[in-house]
Amino acid sequence: MKKNLIALIIIASLSNLFAQSILDDYKRAESYLAEGISKVTFKTDVNPNWIKNSSSFWYKLKTRNGTEYKIVDAESGKKRSAFNQKKLAKVISEKFDTNSTEYNLGIELKEIKSDLNTIVFKYNSKLWSFEKETKKIKEFVSEKSAKNTNVSPDGKWEVVSKEYNLFLVDLPEKDTTQLTFDGVENYDYGYWPSWYAITNAVKEKSEKRTANVTWSPDSKKFYTYRVDRKNVTKLWMLKSAVENSFQAEPYYYERSLAGFDKTTNVEYVIFDIEKNKNYKIDKKPFASFLSWNSPKWKDDSKSLNWFYTHRGHNLVEVLSINAETGKCKTLIKETSDTYVDPALFKVHYLKNQNQLLLTSERDDWNHIYRYNLETGELINQVTKGNFVVIEVTDINEETEEIIFRAVGRDGQDPYLRFYYSVKFDGSKLKLLTPENAYHYIQLSPDKNYFVDNFSRVDKKPESVLRKVNGELVCKLEESDITDLVARGYRFPQTHKVKARDGKTDIYCCMFVPSNFDPAKKYPVIDATYSGPHRIWSPKTFMSAARNHMQPIAELGFIVVTVDGLGTAFRNKKFHEFSYQNLGDNGSPDHIAAIKQLAEKYSFMDISKVGIYGQSAGGYDAARAMFMYPEFYKVGVSASGNHDLRMSKAWWPELWMGYPAGKHYDEQSNLNHAHKLEGKLLLITGDMDNNVNPASTIKLVDELMKHGKDFDLMILTNWDHAVWNNKYYYKLRWNYFVEHLLGKTPPRNYVIK
Repeated sequence: MKKNLIALIIIASLSNLFAQSILDDYKRAESYLAEGISKVTFKTDVNPNWIKNSSSFWYKLKTRNGTEYKIVDAESGKKRSAFNQKKLAKVISEKFDTNSTEYNLGIELKEIKSDLNTIVFKYNSKLWSFEKETKKIKEFVSEKSAKNTNVSPDGKWEVVSKEYNLFLVDLPEKDTTQLTFDGVENYDYGYWPSWYAITNAVKEKSEKRTANVTWSPDSKKFYTYRVDRKNVTKLWMLKSAVENSFQAEPYYYERSLAGFDKTTNVEYVIFDIEKNKNYKIDKKPFASFLSWNSPKWKDDSKSLNWFYTHRGHNLVEVLSINAETGKCKTLIKETSDTYVDPALFKVHYLKNQNQLLLTSERDDWNHIYRYNLETGELINQVTKGNFVVIEVTDINEETEEIIFRAVGRDGQDPYLRFYYSVKFDGSKLKLLTPENAYHYIQLSPDKNYFVDNFSRVDKKPESVLRKVNGELVCKLEESDITDLVARGYRFPQTHKVKARDGKTDIYCCMFVPSNFDPAKKYPVIDATYSGPHRIWSPKTFMSAARNHMQPIAELGFIVVTVDGLGTAFRNKKFHEFSYQNLGDNGSPDHIAAIKQLAEKYSFMDISKVGIYGQSAGGYDAARAMFMYPEFYKVGVSASGNHDLRMSKAWWPELWMGYPAGKHYDEQSNLNHAHKLEGKLLLITGDMDNNVNPASTIKLVDELMKHGKDFDLMILTNWDHAVWNNKYYYKLRWNYFVEHLLGKTPPRNYVIK
């Protein structure tokens, strides 16, 4: 009897010990969430606010003391306090009867005037000015007023909307003339509802119509759009947790769906107010999420420029539009057997020269090309080589120089971003940001200087000031991460491994717990998002430190991110692996990478591998569980677009093609649900207006049909951004701790 009692006491003691251990892990994981990281990281970036008519700028800095304001003279490189914060705190406290302190002023600094004597700040929703010399605060009346884009540049005309039609108001005379008479509901002028606009079907009200128009420089013409929404699909959501009510409410939002012929189209119309005529532009683009490529007036007001993307994204035309007729002339055609990537294909019209610059992947790498805007003839290819131009940052027509951001040119990690300058004719290519890191610059208005913030996942952030030619002016800030390091933070490790083909280099990132013991064995979790429009492995210090991978690692896991074949920012051939192939979801590359890492590191237990992701990553996680059950044992899939025909049209059609063929069926998770063997948790917000909750519920239906055991959580009143939901964090932690780590999660744990 005594032996049994002793055994029970020992078991109870061990249970308490294990429970306390996992509770400590949860608390430590919570401290590594973004909010916790923010409390122990200081001086991580410099966001310059350039002072008008000067070469100086000011910036706000989070320090150990609190908030400090600095001012820098770019010419001399001298840095100092922007003003006496202690004195200002005293004046603010007296003026507003508040407890303002030196490093917690309680204001939002808006501007420092060019005389450096006056600052403008926001307090209690009002603007105030403070003069250093007089030490007085007074209400500030802005010299600028919000520009009404419906008013012509000469201030004489305004266009207004009423009952779906347009009216022209002669502002001096107050006379009103009706311009259109055929506008009707869902086919009116100048109105395009927000992509994310949600309508309560019970309390539905007609939205206030504000006509969106774009005036010609000479104020004689304007254009607007007419969106044909008669065939638009309404996607429904049911909000069950309604405040002060016991009744659920239906909501909907409008969305054109992938592969469907009946959808929303846009019709652009030019109005000539002198001739009292209008002309339809003879192109009707497909109204997708990417329809912000609107026509641009030329300075002579006689024509407009526009680049027009055809549905399916394999043809883009650069057009010249005759403002007198609406007729379009094709200047340049960009075609592809797969897709013209809208993230990389960009057009930049030069203001003072009849030329344009565009970026294109036509030679397998995204580069800059210069064209004659009048004839559409190629003048020259500006950049060349095995690297990718990510964006054109600035164009200086006076010096005929371009500053651009690129990856992969100098042999480093091909995802680290650097800045270069080059002449219009392709000569004098120069690296401006030499440090081996991920760079982000902000140019001065006079284009003589730039502030450069740079870091890597294993290199803390630094900020410097450079001349536009790359010459270093001064160091601005070096981040303070002393407290984070003292807590035990370990820099993530970056690795280059081989893809499934055993030849192609791919890159990954590995996170380990802060209390890491190399003698232990750790289960592995694949944090996935193989959406081909981006990469998933973090590349900057803060994107790694403030991510959700480290908190999960703290619970006793090795967390790995992998960017395999078909992901973004490499050459086009590499990227096109994902075309009409999203069902591949990169898992074979992820598996290959994890196995290679496990050969190198004995602490990785790849008999216990889990996977999680949200949105496209939610699709990936479920897909991996269905297709590779011998490798992935536990999965958490949140807000997954499990059948791409239930999703917004532009994204699936860009990567899967249009119209929808058999490959849409083959790559639908719904048709593979019967293959589930491991533990799967499905999560969706009931108010997700990006990937509709029905996408998850239909997968649930398929799993039930096949008698599969799984788990489901509906996050009430929550949209697509489940990554901001702390209860979701806990669900994910609990699921992996219980089913992959084999421990009991702390009951009723609350992430604060």
